[in-house]
Amino acid sequence: MGDLLLQIKNLKTYFYLDEGTVRAVDGIDLTVEKGETVGIVGESGCGKTVAAQSILQIMPEPGKIVAGEINYYPDNHKPPVNLARLNPKKDILRRIRGNEISFIFQEPMTAFSPVHTIGNQIMESFLIHNKEMGKRQARAETITILKRVGIPDPGQRVDAYPFQLSGGMRQRAMIAMALSCNPKLLIADEPTTSLDVTVQAQILALLKALQEKYGMSILIITHDLAIVAEMASKVAVMYMGKLVEKGNIMEIYDNPAHPYTKALLDSLPAREKDAEYLKVIKGSVPDPYTRLVGCEFAPRCEEAIEGICDKEKPSVTEVADGHLVWCFLYSDQKEGLGNVEK
Repeated sequence: MGDLLLQIKNLKTYFYLDEGTVRAVDGIDLTVEKGETVGIVGESGCGKTVAAQSILQIMPEPGKIVAGEINYYPDNHKPPVNLARLNPKKDILRRIRGNEISFIFQEPMTAFSPVHTIGNQIMESFLIHNKEMGKRQARAETITILKRVGIPDPGQRVDAYPFQLSGGMRQRAMIAMALSCNPKLLIADEPTTSLDVTVQAQILALLKALQEKYGMSILIITHDLAIVAEMASKVAVMYMGKLVEKGNIMEIYDNPAHPYTKALLDSLPAREKDAEYLKVIKGSVPDPYTRLVGCEFAPRCEEAIEGICDKEKPSVTEVADGHLVWCFLYSDQKEGLGNVEK
């Protein structure tokens, strides 16, 4: 095991609304080591984005961390900082945001201000985190970082507005902003959404090249296991705010254990070359206000055990070294719940 950079323990982030309580993140555990890439995978609405936002406490109102720890280890010789306990409006967390931990947001067209140039928005990051830097130097550094992420004519593009750039260029500008202060951890939330496959490949290659150059860690959030297989060494699969499987990416890719993970993989075109139609996961993610008695995936699961999966919550089982799954199919837990056959 390498040096820890981030350790999430039993994290719970809830939204208390008039309609009810949304348990967007409901007790997840995750670690990110220095220099590695970890992926979080799941359908829309499974809680992966809120989990990432919770690290920097930037989840939308009225989201609130109600339990758990987010231990950040910036220095091996100092005790960790529990980011979940920090006041989101105080300077200590503001110094970490964008400086030591950066965020690539899902949609750069809405993440950028439409009335300011991309140059001014990237310069702001330099000026906030480096009080000794003047505007002229910040502009020069902005042009340098734009060139580094592959934007042509950075001296002119620095004065462009977001709507004047293509989707791929906006995404590169968003990456430039995130990398402006050489962060230790880069959180990339769906960094290739709405991009064509050629640009998508370029963005992923850029992230890997920048990681190798700067030695930063990456936490990548996506619904696509193919992207995680290309980028990450470890993966965590989420469903309805909980982890259902996690471990080494190649172990999970070659030997998926949870029916949900299998279904995600089966829906990839590359795995169904000879099929007339792509496989789909039946049903949809339940209403966020709904709390099921048993396993959250049981209503959609083709391998669910009647009388067990719909009645009890599965505990974690280690099916291989470091390969964890939350499923009755691999657990001795079901032995005490009745002898019901599928």
